[in-house]
Amino acid sequence: INAEYGEHHNEMQVRVSALRLVMAALLGMVALVFVLLWDQLPVENLDDSLDARKRSWLPDELRRPEPTEPELHPHPPMEPEPHRAELKPRNTGCFVAKTQEDCCRAIDSRFEIHGPPYFGGSHCVPAASGGKFRTGNLCEPEAWVLTHQRSMMGSCEEEGRAKTLAEVIAGQNPARARASDVPDLNLMWVTDCKLELEWSSVLLLWSAFGVGQPGDFTRIATGCESSSARKYVLDTMATVAAMFNAQQRVTVHFAPGHDTDERDGTKGEKYSPYSKPYGVLHFLENGRPLNRVGVILDPDFIFMRPLEYRMDRVESNAVIPGKLTKDWQHDVRDGRPVAQQYGLGTSWRRYELELSLIHI
Repeated sequence: INAEYGEHHNEMQVRVSALRLVMAALLGMVALVFVLLWDQLPVENLDDSLDARKRSWLPDELRRPEPTEPELHPHPPMEPEPHRAELKPRNTGCFVAKTQEDCCRAIDSRFEIHGPPYFGGSHCVPAASGGKFRTGNLCEPEAWVLTHQRSMMGSCEEEGRAKTLAEVIAGQNPARARASDVPDLNLMWVTDCKLELEWSSVLLLWSAFGVGQPGDFTRIATGCESSSARKYVLDTMATVAAMFNAQQRVTVHFAPGHDTDERDGTKGEKYSPYSKPYGVLHFLENGRPLNRVGVILDPDFIFMRPLEYRMDRVESNAVIPGKLTKDWQHDVRDGRPVAQQYGLGTSWRRYELELSLIHI
């Protein structure tokens, strides 16, 4: 009996499996026919082909709009640049130019060597302020400079007229002349002129305006020797500010580069985080902001909600104070700052303390 039952059971399983395959094939054929018929429907009359009662449930955003002819704007022809020519012989790089004048007349012709990416066809640009790129060359292709060392890119168009960073710093005006319309907060962050910090600064400013963060905003840009790089920084911040009609609230303050210090005992070793405290100090001493409270941010911050700095208005269950924190429910005032707790804690106080004391 068990044997007969097993044979009958196996036969039923085979039949069920075959039936499933047939049903799957039929469904596939139906779907294919549906797709073919759908492609034959006139797209421009798709809404008209549906019964009004059946499409009444469609939300407005899903209804097909009336087709409109796009307004064409012919692209103007590119202006010829008779003063530039490809370097000869072919596959010659911008680095052969030894003067700014020669660099601004040249176009890289390396179409088959030193790549990919190949720099053939890229305009040659000089280093800013008569300096040199990190390759040791005065002249490099624009495509390379924009990717690797944009902060040192000079400008052929402004040759002879571009101000140096020192001249720009000397000509900067204080952030505000009057205190009557100055908000309580000034939110500031320090960058250089590298492209990655452009994107983070845009996101920081955009997110702050997006959540309704009150106050002024100051981007402190350090070590921007290139006039074109400085213009890019100004244009970027102005673009974001204009999106929120907040041009009067956004300031760019240029400061000298500061990546080494003779007092740290490293014999000139470069340490880029120095630019943050020295950049802020330069802004406070030269920009002379009149805001009551200054907020120091990092350029990779993103605002999820407005910043609350009045700790006397914060509920105690919303704060996780440090073990040594006492009397934290106060407004920010001289001698009473507020800061976000950070994972490093106060370990910096014990870092080579004796060496630090020697060089103070």
